[in-house]
Amino acid sequence: MAAATESVGAGARSVIACVPVAPRDPAAAQVRIYICVVGDLWHYGHANLCRSAREAYGGENPHVIVGVCSDQDVSGYKRVPVMTALERARNASCCRFVDEVVVNCPFVLTEAFMDEMRIDCVVHGDDHSPASAKKYYAVALARDAYRTVPYTKGISTSELIQRIQQREDAAARKNPHGH
Repeated sequence: MAAATESVGAGARSVIACVPVAPRDPAAAQVRIYICVVGDLWHYGHANLCRSAREAYGGENPHVIVGVCSDQDVSGYKRVPVMTALERARNASCCRFVDEVVVNCPFVLTEAFMDEMRIDCVVHGDDHSPASAKKYYAVALARDAYRTVPYTKGISTSELIQRIQQREDAAARKNPHGH
């Protein structure tokens, strides 16, 4: 087993194939759905995004591709991720609604990436503002390939991190000497 700190080199892209999900109709044209995530501390909100995209836009033969942003891109956008890009990608690859994972995907979607991955549809939660969607998904918007699904409320990685910190703080106050 690889070390927990294993990572994909900066800027290097790799693909993780997942256990294939049987299409509802293998003879139907495959619809390749792309979802870009940070995916830190993968939780049911991430899985729900993949399930919702698959069900809403995949037709009879969906193929869900999850792009996991690089550690460097995430650090500049949000915060340093708890998990490495490879760890986050491995978590995504275990989701039954995901068919393929791209590690270190483009932070801003490009025409070349959409063409290379043969992406038909790009899906994001409906929590993006129009300006944010345009900033990151202009290519998909121009191709009329950008779609949204309802954002899963009640769970987020930021909230999970906050809960952990609060519990650590409470434990330290309860037992300040660490015994």
